[in-house]
Amino acid sequence: MHRNARLVTALTLAPACAVAWPAPHALAHDGRRFQIEVSDTGQLRAQGVNTQDAVIAPMGTPINIDPAGYRAYRNANHGHWTNPDGVTTLVPGSTLPGYDMGAGAQALAGHDVTWTFQAAYKWSNVSAVLVPNPDFALPMLPAFVPDGTVPVFEPLAAEEEIQLGFINPETLVFSSLSTDTPGASIQLIDDFDGAVSFDPSGFANTVGSDGYDLDLIYAYFHDQDALPADTLYVIESTLSTDAPGIADSATVYTILSPDGANPVTRLHFASLYLEAFLGSYLDADANQDGSVDLLDFDVLAGNFGSATTGGATEGDFNADGIVDLLDFDLLANGFGDAIGPAGLPANVPEPASIALLTVGIAAARRRRRQIAR
Repeated sequence: MHRNARLVTALTLAPACAVAWPAPHALAHDGRRFQIEVSDTGQLRAQGVNTQDAVIAPMGTPINIDPAGYRAYRNANHGHWTNPDGVTTLVPGSTLPGYDMGAGAQALAGHDVTWTFQAAYKWSNVSAVLVPNPDFALPMLPAFVPDGTVPVFEPLAAEEEIQLGFINPETLVFSSLSTDTPGASIQLIDDFDGAVSFDPSGFANTVGSDGYDLDLIYAYFHDQDALPADTLYVIESTLSTDAPGIADSATVYTILSPDGANPVTRLHFASLYLEAFLGSYLDADANQDGSVDLLDFDVLAGNFGSATTGGATEGDFNADGIVDLLDFDLLANGFGDAIGPAGLPANVPEPASIALLTVGIAAARRRRRQIAR
């Protein structure tokens, strides 16, 4: 069954959402999604993926502005509102990012997964900070957030509200909650069948399982029927389960971005910036490329012994203000870790690699002592 078909059918069975909720064309589909994973340490997490390339061809030449693949961070992803195209009985809505069971989720077999709302806020007037990027294929496009920008968040206005709905894929029962109710929950799955599989690209592909297409419906309401423009909305949530020994997730950030005719009005690149700003990187991933390797060691070695305010990006992985052996321990313990498709060969370091790191850090310390003399 096509992703849209089940939800369109279900909406016809849910009179409570037949008027105000999003039109069927706004419902679930491939694209930016979360895969619910269980980490090696027994914690839930939401791994953002993009299952299909996002391509534009503004001058006839295709430009891939968001390649398919895994995000280099966890617990953050974005989707776009779909405006109702003049149909006044409907509101802007989306079901991306949706959820699928991913790597390690077999540990949740026979148990439930619950999505709990924590907070909602927004970053307004985003276009005011956008600048061109000379390295982009369209160098004069004012669409990018300058590096180092700290987003200014504010609460939703009194006339704004985001509602979240969910249609149980087994019973077709519709439930919903509002961003006015922090702590409210929606059960995404009950008694998970434990079936998890992946397509050749490493994306969750559990067709026939009840752990596939767990899609929330996001709906935007405004007292004056205004559309969400030039604003990025952020929804904070957590994932939890009744499976014994599995901890709740860290905060998961869902970013909802405007509709529009092009990547500028849709704030596409700003959405990617905000994802990276809010997302959770690997502990020792200094260059934030989704893997802990010799490039990260080079950052640590280059700053070893120095005080810094740059945090992990300068090798201070424990954020105590100095790059030292405590940071080296974090890098050594995580060396070879990588975010990537499940089922593909892992980049596990051999003991010799760790030995080389130890030699390298010793050399870095000697160089610094010599310079100090």
